[in-house]
Amino acid sequence: MTKKGRSGSRQLLLQTLYQYQLNGDGFDVLFSQSKQTKEFARIDQAHFKCLLQEILKDPDKLDKISSKHSDRPSEQLDPIERAIIWIGLIELLSHEDTPA
Repeated sequence: MTKKGRSGSRQLLLQTLYQYQLNGDGFDVLFSQSKQTKEFARIDQAHFKCLLQEILKDPDKLDKISSKHSDRPSEQLDPIERAIIWIGLIELLSHEDTPA
């Protein structure tokens, strides 16, 4: 089963944000490494790049928003949970074309 378009973008973004949380790599390194994956050719590349830039611009802001609506501080979330929340929040806050 292949993942195309925005669904594939979110899947690769999840992996990229996991790496970001473990290694602290910046946008340029993360984007360059993502472009080298075989999945990159099949995804919505513009959407992926836009989401990655927006999330990395201020992940603390996204953590504050999620903490207001959670019974746990964001620091207690595992990296996968945290990345999923970041992706969902940035799409809902910044992309009107995302289905609610």
